[in-house]
Amino acid sequence: MNQTDEAEEYRSSLCAELGRLADSAKSSDELSYLFSLLGVNSGAEDAGWQPIGETEVVIRDLTALINGPIRSDTAMRLVLFLYCHIIEANYIYHCVFNLLRAVEGKPPTIFSFLEKYRKGAPPTLNSKLKEIEDLCVRVEFTDLFDSIMEIQRPDIRNAFFHSDYIIFNDQVRLKHRGSQIKRIDYDEIVRLLEKALTFFHSFRQLQLERLSSYEDGQKIDGRVGPDGQRLAAIEVIVRDGIASGFRSSDPFPFWPDQGNSESPT
Repeated sequence: MNQTDEAEEYRSSLCAELGRLADSAKSSDELSYLFSLLGVNSGAEDAGWQPIGETEVVIRDLTALINGPIRSDTAMRLVLFLYCHIIEANYIYHCVFNLLRAVEGKPPTIFSFLEKYRKGAPPTLNSKLKEIEDLCVRVEFTDLFDSIMEIQRPDIRNAFFHSDYIIFNDQVRLKHRGSQIKRIDYDEIVRLLEKALTFFHSFRQLQLERLSSYEDGQKIDGRVGPDGQRLAAIEVIVRDGIASGFRSSDPFPFWPDQGNSESPT
């Protein structure tokens, strides 16, 4: 299989799994599905607080610089920075995590993995990936998790963020830890970045397509909790053709078991 075929196979498999995940989440609880795609902490959150847009701008700007008239070693430093920026971006992991929770029939959590903090230290990417893996196994989305793991190179990420790398003779040399000392050709890192970009753009396309399918004031009703509890009917708020939030249209609770600390507030 050549590189073009491999890249297309990755994109096709990823898009199919993301679409299947979104469909499954929507059929389980459409509010949880909408919440997950919005990436908000509540329906009342105002505009300008979704970092995925900033990541999108960084990708565009750095890609333009990488493809510009600069030295190859400078371009590689930008490639490393952009790759690490994409795989460390919390937003998509949190959205996928909540979509998986929706499939499992659980309400979404606030987008911060708060229960994973230890003495004020935020959870590592590896700990988040473990949570996502466990959920993927339980709800049978292991192919999706495999696609996520295909873009993970902790040795590159660690060496770059700790400045334990050297660019030399068209190679990136890593020396963050003894077990991670290695030489990686430029082409391999460029292919890794291309796959990470595919991951980001595939999710972003899905997100925008699904959010643009709503009309302003569209109702999500008939919601019932696992114990038969009646849940709030929801009115979707649409701005500029994209769903941007939601509000309750009756006095019933948003989520089952409002006292559950896992539910968003």
